[in-house]
Amino acid sequence: MSIMRYNYKKIGKRLKEERKKAGFKSHDSLSDYIGEHNYRQFKRQTIAKWENGEELPPLDVLCTLCVPFNCELGYLLCEYDCKTRENTDIQAALGLSETAINNLRFLSKDEIDIIDKLLCSEEFEYNILSKILIYKNSLMHSIEILNKIDVEMKDFHPPYTENDRERYNLVCALEKSLLKEIDTSQPLALWEIQKYFIDMIESIYNAENCEIKTRYKHA
Repeated sequence: MSIMRYNYKKIGKRLKEERKKAGFKSHDSLSDYIGEHNYRQFKRQTIAKWENGEELPPLDVLCTLCVPFNCELGYLLCEYDCKTRENTDIQAALGLSETAINNLRFLSKDEIDIIDKLLCSEEFEYNILSKILIYKNSLMHSIEILNKIDVEMKDFHPPYTENDRERYNLVCALEKSLLKEIDTSQPLALWEIQKYFIDMIESIYNAENCEIKTRYKHA
């Protein structure tokens, strides 16, 4: 049987981060909350020790803090990095961020239905996701080129010396060469992605309408 060993420093850091996120600006304000909801009073020096990783808060206090921090006990003890075990398992399986998981959780049934149909469509993977990846890679390459040009050009300010002029001409030649590498078809690619997406949505709901009409005829 393995024994869980807790990292006090890591737990303290998490407590401090969550305290600030929850709107407790000081140790005193958190102490007041604990006193009101746990019926035990702790000095701000004690809370500072928790956050510095010098001591571990009592288990019942951690349970009390789960409410304003909107998380499970395991998260505060750094047993996992999402606020709930369920979100941690979903993240491990799908690679989604916790924000994305929570956003999906709060969608309506109709909104989930749309996402389900998109994910079930072969066109979504082959015509949309693949093109978004191509567009993203092209865009990142263009940004990298522009950053290189910016680094090379930032040192030039008139009046130029002869050596400056020579180097400036070389940099200008480099700039022209780099600019040729930028994919000027990006706006077209983005328009193409939008068109594929609209066409796919239309095809999904046209097929659904046909199915409804067929059922109505046979009713």
